[in-house]
Amino acid sequence: MKILLYSGLLYLAGVAIILILQPTLMFTEEGVWKEFGIGRNPDRYTWLPFWLFAIVWALLSYIIMLIIL
Repeated sequence: MKILLYSGLLYLAGVAIILILQPTLMFTEEGVWKEFGIGRNPDRYTWLPFWLFAIVWALLSYIIMLIIL
């Protein structure tokens, strides 16, 4: 149970950092999320949208906590 709690806190911290920083890889200049698309206009599409980051970061935060604890 401790692993889930700490991995959840790590996940929330990572998501909060991304939402505050709003990297241009995931967000447009106006702060809108970019859509998923490879080989399209990079101003509106990206290979790493926020939803994909959230899924991958959830798995990574759990694995990180498994290794640490």
